[in-house]
Amino acid sequence: MACTTQPVQGHELRLLVAPEVTASTPISTIDATIVTLDYGSADLGPEEAQPDRESNDRQPGRDGYTDERVLDIFDVTAWSVEKSLRPSGTKGTAPDDDALWEAAFGTGTNDPGVSEAYTILGSNCKTLTIYQIAVGGEEGQRVYGALIDTVVIALEAGADPKVTFSGTARYRDRGYKWVADEIVADEAGPSTFDVLGEDHQYFDQTVALGHHYTIEDERVQVTAIDRDADEMTFTRALDGTVKAAHAKGTVAFLYVPTFSSTGDPISPTEVTVSRDGGTTDLTVKSGTITYNGNLTYLDDVEQGEERRSIVTQGEITTEWEMTFQGRDDTRQAFVEDHRRRTTVPLLFEIGDTAGSIVEVSMPLGQVTNVTAAMPTGIEDRVEFTVTGIAKSTTASQYDAISVTYK
Repeated sequence: MACTTQPVQGHELRLLVAPEVTASTPISTIDATIVTLDYGSADLGPEEAQPDRESNDRQPGRDGYTDERVLDIFDVTAWSVEKSLRPSGTKGTAPDDDALWEAAFGTGTNDPGVSEAYTILGSNCKTLTIYQIAVGGEEGQRVYGALIDTVVIALEAGADPKVTFSGTARYRDRGYKWVADEIVADEAGPSTFDVLGEDHQYFDQTVALGHHYTIEDERVQVTAIDRDADEMTFTRALDGTVKAAHAKGTVAFLYVPTFSSTGDPISPTEVTVSRDGGTTDLTVKSGTITYNGNLTYLDDVEQGEERRSIVTQGEITTEWEMTFQGRDDTRQAFVEDHRRRTTVPLLFEIGDTAGSIVEVSMPLGQVTNVTAAMPTGIEDRVEFTVTGIAKSTTASQYDAISVTYK
């Protein structure tokens, strides 16, 4: 029955993401989008944040019932998702991780048939609901009120380009399969069920309000929980399913949407680097581009029986570090940029097939260090590392970086 809180490999789970209409009000799996992880990973909370199953301490809850063991009243928890850069394959069609990019940067702009561009929005406090559900529906986790603080694009020769989204979430809960008492089929029949067996003993660890479950061919959603009576109430026959009779002891599994994916990960060798408007001869051996929106939950304020959080945004920063192979005169151009403290436009174009290209643009890239040239054994090619930052035309940093799928 224990639910892992270690990073789970992408092929073992389904990751679903939905933008929240109201901050920290979770969105159901029905309205979430499946995000393809390939062989990436997701970690939705540290093990020490889990409550003690044996605890009987009761505190005010957010949803009309009281129990400290209810998992949607955790303190702020860290989370992260690592995945391949996976364009849709069609120009102007957003990638399946569109909600993650838009929450991170604040703005997503679609140019039909051309591109999907993500740019920085000031005072960005967009939140997400993120589900991580095992393929078989036996267990799953959810964070909501999730902020994205940091985005890291990682490039490495011989490997698929990766992106990691990370941040903090206001709430986290989890759910498991459970076993129900007899359920009748007729419309007049009750929608309140008892929980049986081991699931009765660990009822608080089994069901979270709002989760969707599949009981044989019927889909239901938890709408109320009576923890004193060990009962829960459902909305039945969701998403075109039909109310049906279910024998005592029937197992209800967490609802797992049908898996689908679009596009493919970008080939590991397809990165074009442009400096000051001109395409360079550079080959990227490895590197990272790190955007930090500096978003965080500052405090947790109790007002009556409600808990309120204050979201703050500090200075937005973008840092980059790239190890290149190329001509030494190209390295010298970066050395001059550093010496003169000048800024030049930098463009990293990842991929070379229309509809499967990710472009990272820094209109004012500034070099902070260039290493000495190292021989590569290839004529007229040296290896060197350049580090820098992305500056903005204003003090706000809102136009320092953009990411475009095209």
